[in-house]
Amino acid sequence: HAEAEDGKNMRDIDRALTIKGQKAARLMGEKHVSPPIVDSIYVSPARRTQETARILCVAFGFKTESLQLQPLIYSGSLQQQLALLQKVDETVKRLLWIGHNPNITELANQLSKKPIVSHMATAGIVELNFNVDSWLELDWNIADFLLYDAPECHVQNTNT
Repeated sequence: HAEAEDGKNMRDIDRALTIKGQKAARLMGEKHVSPPIVDSIYVSPARRTQETARILCVAFGFKTESLQLQPLIYSGSLQQQLALLQKVDETVKRLLWIGHNPNITELANQLSKKPIVSHMATAGIVELNFNVDSWLELDWNIADFLLYDAPECHVQNTNT
């Protein structure tokens, strides 16, 4: 998810995106609009992940009603999240997973054949390719790393 409020005096799950976070989510949607045609979007029930997902849906032309809230993305262990991935409907070929650090970084690193990043940036995107015939075959250390991108990679130097 993109950058969220600090969360003082509120439950963590209720934290909203900051203006900077909204802009970062829009930027990443614009940078990855073609061809990230996704079949399904799994999103944590936290407010900030749902806001990030809605912004990306607009960029991708994906119906927000099709978002699938998945509580295990917010509160589950890595093993529970792997089990959730293994239950993805077989008609889904491209899945967008919107979650939280540190689990999102750890999940990407564990799924990949080699470590990707030590800490995924807010609004960061990792693209992995699973050379499997079924989501049921997913396991640790099998994915090919295709891409890592973050808003910081697109910052223009205004001092020159």
